[in-house]
Amino acid sequence: MTAGAYPAWFLGLRARLRGGRVNREQGIDLMDQLEGLLSAGLSLDRALHILSGAMDTAALKTLVVDVLLCIEKGQALSQAFGGHPQAFDALEVSMVRAGEEGGILPAVLRRLVDYQRSRQEFRRFLLASSIYPIVLLVFGVLAVGGILLFVLPRFVEVYADLAHANFSTRFLIGLSNGLQSYGWYGLALFVVLILALRAWMRTAAGHLRVQAILLRLPGIGELILKSELSRVLNTLGVLLGAGVPILKAVRLSRSLTRYQQLDAVLATAEDSLRQGMGLAKPLLAAPIIPRIVGQLAIVGEESGSLDRMLGKVAQRLETEVRGRLRALMAILEPALIIVIGLVIGAVVVSMISAILSLNDMPL
Repeated sequence: MTAGAYPAWFLGLRARLRGGRVNREQGIDLMDQLEGLLSAGLSLDRALHILSGAMDTAALKTLVVDVLLCIEKGQALSQAFGGHPQAFDALEVSMVRAGEEGGILPAVLRRLVDYQRSRQEFRRFLLASSIYPIVLLVFGVLAVGGILLFVLPRFVEVYADLAHANFSTRFLIGLSNGLQSYGWYGLALFVVLILALRAWMRTAAGHLRVQAILLRLPGIGELILKSELSRVLNTLGVLLGAGVPILKAVRLSRSLTRYQQLDAVLATAEDSLRQGMGLAKPLLAAPIIPRIVGQLAIVGEESGSLDRMLGKVAQRLETEVRGRLRALMAILEPALIIVIGLVIGAVVVSMISAILSLNDMPL
């Protein structure tokens, strides 16, 4: 049966029943394979026919067949991609549309794939950088909790006979008893507080408040802002390089940012472009934007290579963020080890000192 024999609703239902959804990474791989076939001279429908038989999952095969069906009905590839937001985001749809209108679809797909894989690699770097400190912190908390819940209670009877136990010993005994008696209640309260905090952060006021706190953190705030700015500028450069009009490119890039301060700068830039002025002036006037960004934007506007200049400064910012993160992790990891070791050592020393003080008790 040909692809056109299946209605669109049936294809979507079949994808859900067979399980699985096409994720973002699979969508990028699909665009990569499609670009290779189009660059080899195949027509779009022929390339999709080949891909439909080469997919290794039912969800991917169903998506390709659905896109092929849309193409056979006369829709553009960007429209077909737009029907699958779980695999292709608004940025990708807009760039594919620009590639279709300019007759450079394979080149746009290649640039888009390279850009998205670069962003994925950066996200993996951020995740890998945070895993080890988190693991250290979790194991440290578990180690201290294990001592208080399972080791310390064995000495409770001995400690109870110590009329002159020092403050640290009495504190540890109270903490251990509290964890044994009310530990589950405390854990439940902690979970409730976390859920309440997440719900509050999803509100407009909570989201803005958390952003303000994060951006004020010494060192961390600047790092967050530069990472976000790198992502926005890189996206803007890729869109301009794909032939997207600058006003629409700024609007799309603005929709990707999660921070109000950066959104306000892009809104000002959008207004400046509507009035016929350039992009560089609002970037230079914004105090949160590094001056190198505005200066390279001026060079790009004067030379007609704004997309390359934005890509270059975005790469520079990303390199700076990576270097700062490596330095931060190099300090944070041993600092966590030292802090956890000191806490565990203090607990052990307090227990040993209490046991040794038994020698001072009158017989």
